[in-house]
Amino acid sequence: MKKGEFQRKIRKAHRFLGVALGIQFLFWTIGGLYFSWSDLHEIHGDHQKAHIRPLGADLNLVNPQR
Repeated sequence: MKKGEFQRKIRKAHRFLGVALGIQFLFWTIGGLYFSWSDLHEIHGDHQKAHIRPLGADLNLVNPQR
């Protein structure tokens, strides 16, 4: 392989890797901005959790001691 041809392939690979990393950093920055501007409780998902009631709250359980 000639020296000029090898350098051209290296430059092409370097450009491709730079674009790929640039897109990744762009998405990383956009995600960080979204998380910093939005409500923290909404991000945690606390509003989507099911409310758990105690086991005996709606059942008619019999006391075994009686």
